[in-house]
Amino acid sequence: MKRILALASLALLLAGCAVKSVSLSSISADRGQLVRASVSRLNLLFLSPLPQERLELLLAELDGKCQGAGVTGITTKTSEGWVLIGMVEKTEASGYCRLESEE
Repeated sequence: MKRILALASLALLLAGCAVKSVSLSSISADRGQLVRASVSRLNLLFLSPLPQERLELLLAELDGKCQGAGVTGITTKTSEGWVLIGMVEKTEASGYCRLESEE
């Protein structure tokens, strides 16, 4: 029993998770189709974080899902999960395809 408790305590010390940031733009009441995109990476030994260009890639992916009509109401979220050998970083973005009446 002591061994199981010690292993559980060790596991809690070596792993964790946190939401780093959330940003929000205005969202109209008359929305188009919801689109989502995400990117994640294991940062082994904390040596190679996700590049800053990931936001540009996410926005391009969202725009592509709207067939170039544009995206509004974009929400982004970055989260990190820590493990013994590094951390898992994940950035998610969602938004709504622009309606033709918004142009």
